[in-house]
Amino acid sequence: MAKFVMRRLPDEMNAVGGRMYPQMLSTGEVSLDKMARKIADASTFTRGDVCGAVTALVEEMAWQMALGKTVCIEGLGRFRASLQVMRDFEREEEDGSTGRRTGRSVEVGSINFTPDKSLVARTRSAASLERLMPRDRETSPRIETLEERLAAAVDYLGRRHTMSVSAYAYLTGLSRSSAQRELRRVASDPASPLDTHGLGSHTRYVLRAPAPASEDEGGE
Repeated sequence: MAKFVMRRLPDEMNAVGGRMYPQMLSTGEVSLDKMARKIADASTFTRGDVCGAVTALVEEMAWQMALGKTVCIEGLGRFRASLQVMRDFEREEEDGSTGRRTGRSVEVGSINFTPDKSLVARTRSAASLERLMPRDRETSPRIETLEERLAAAVDYLGRRHTMSVSAYAYLTGLSRSSAQRELRRVASDPASPLDTHGLGSHTRYVLRAPAPASEDEGGE
């Protein structure tokens, strides 16, 4: 059974004061080997068959994305490579003052994934949820992993569009100073989902704009 908590945003971050929203808590990670064993127990495939097929699929996906293709797997989702400027190279300015980026200064920095609606539906129907009540209802439980904290930030930005350091601290349970350091570090990584808007005390965090689509996407 998965556990979730209800998080409340301060009035300054909430269009309707006191509004709560649910967030699932992580119960750990599961490996390919463990899932392969479960699949083998429930089918005619061996553990090796499952692991081998997934490994071959991942290699083929990497090759296709390296060619600029968006990989679409029915029931799972869409995968597409995201680019970044390599370390030690400046971002290219529109006026050309920083020079032109070439294939030697750009690399694949991340993979964008959009889940298939049927995967979301299957997960929804399989989920059995239990609410975890924090001891102090005025304080949001601390989110332990960076991955989960960024997921909370992305979810928040999907609804509110901009996020302050105070909002991130409240969402994640971090102190304001820790939240500020983490946000600066994350936003400086071109592969991260967060970017900055504004300067100094007016700095806000926003979702990073996706890489522009190629004109012949989807072609053979």
